Amino acid sequence: MEEFKFKYKYVNDQGQPEGLFSKTAVLTPEMLLLDVERVSTIDIIAADGHQHNVVVAWQTPNRAKGHVAFRVTRGGVKNVVRRINSYCSHQKAKRRYSQLQEDGKADQYRDWHCPHCSSVIDLSGREQSPQIWCPYCDILVTQSSDAPRDEATYHTCDQCGLYAQPKTFTTLYIYFLLVVWGFQYETRRMCNVCMRREAWKMLAFNFLFVVGLVPSIVQLMRSYFGGSKLSGAFRELDSANAAVHKHNYPAASELYFRILEKQPSQAGVHYNHGLALLEGGDIEHAVEAFSASLSACVNYEPSYVALERILSNTGDEARLDRIRQRYDGIDYVPSE
Repeated sequence: MEEFKFKYKYVNDQGQPEGLFSKTAVLTPEMLLLDVERVSTIDIIAADGHQHNVVVAWQTPNRAKGHVAFRVTRGGVKNVVRRINSYCSHQKAKRRYSQLQEDGKADQYRDWHCPHCSSVIDLSGREQSPQIWCPYCDILVTQSSDAPRDEATYHTCDQCGLYAQPKTFTTLYIYFLLVVWGFQYETRRMCNVCMRREAWKMLAFNFLFVVGLVPSIVQLMRSYFGGSKLSGAFRELDSANAAVHKHNYPAASELYFRILEKQPSQAGVHYNHGLALLEGGDIEHAVEAFSASLSACVNYEPSYVALERILSNTGDEARLDRIRQRYDGIDYVPSE
């Protein structure tokens, strides 16, 4: 892994860059060197990018947390995020192997390299599963040769939290009030179902002032003529998610079942089904759906978090302990 340099500017609370001139950052396998911050890559939790900005969060060995936000002016946001996450995950994997080697458990070490972002995922002590989840790029990767061709485009939606096919969506509002005019815009990543709601709002507002009609119609068309409808494996996913948004949980369950009949080891679809059942008040079947999600992908954190919350609330300690043992792998510590 080589040294990597990129240009950046710090950003304020509104996400706007500060200062006239860009600074130079240096990323090595061991350190991220910024103008003020010096962060060990092994302490980095993750880097996340949105549009032109990057946020890096870390936690030191003494539990002190920190983060920094900056705008990449040269080097590319996706490239910077991918490299930071890759470097920090490799350092953590090396540390884990060394620890196991010292304890005489090197044979229990197991890792997986994400084909999309090159990060290393520690799976030591965890069972094999049909899918593996990369927490850095939020992609569920099917391990068999018959993996859906477009599965890398599916993630959890930032707006509704459902497993879907999020994309960049820009809301634009243009207004004219006598001699005063203005506009407001915001760019977010969301699924097609969430996009539709925002697109209709934008169309209704811009209809009053005409000028913003064209971009409103374009965004509305994007939200309806795309997404999972063009997918072979996930064709009915948007319809199922839309049923969840409308609180039509029986219809959502039926559509999720149709997808799972063809693709039974899709952890994200099982997760959505669990959320639909949970919101519909069917807790026991929701637990089964989230458990099926973990069987499909042993390290899928969203399903584990949902299961842990439900079982903690219901007081099912024995079941919760089994789930923790399955998810934590070699880090599992029995409950006292």
